[in-house]
Amino acid sequence: VSIMPLRFLDENGSGDLNNGVKAIDYAIDKGVDVISASWGAAVSRDQAKPLIEAIERARAKNITFVVAAANDGKNNDSYEVYPANSGNDNTISVAAMNMADTKPTWSNYGKAKVHLSSPGDTIMSTLPGDKYGNLSGTSMATPLVAGLVAFVKAQDANLKPYEIRSLLQAAGVKIGIETACDCRVDAFNAVYIALS
Repeated sequence: VSIMPLRFLDENGSGDLNNGVKAIDYAIDKGVDVISASWGAAVSRDQAKPLIEAIERARAKNITFVVAAANDGKNNDSYEVYPANSGNDNTISVAAMNMADTKPTWSNYGKAKVHLSSPGDTIMSTLPGDKYGNLSGTSMATPLVAGLVAFVKAQDANLKPYEIRSLLQAAGVKIGIETACDCRVDAFNAVYIALS
């Protein structure tokens, strides 16, 4: 797997959704297989329309779009946040879970809009100044799922994004976090199913 980092947010994590659309279109143009989107905004669906259309362009190119559910501690089924709530069939919206297989208070969730959970609490990450440290958030959970998507796709390049999402949900370990599958990802089971 090779990684193509694209940055449109500033050092404080602020940015413009239109630049997010440009980043998605750039990735599509370069022929990526997976987009990991650890960002979002609490905006209306109308405001997010250009973003939703960009994700649809990715779907047309068979690109899986893995997105952070957000860190507001809210139910995305009744809370507007995008791109997590885009609803495209190529998206995988990710909640965070901790080492106890429970949801941190800050992680968003939702039976209809959030697909699964992944480790996102106290995750070793890179920091500015060539340093490392623990970070928490659905932005930590999302790239773990994106990496697993890439690994599964490496086993079977013909899998469609919605098939990969279903596979990850079927392979997941049942836990008590409110998502579409009430599960967290399980890499071993996912690859086992992909190869079966």
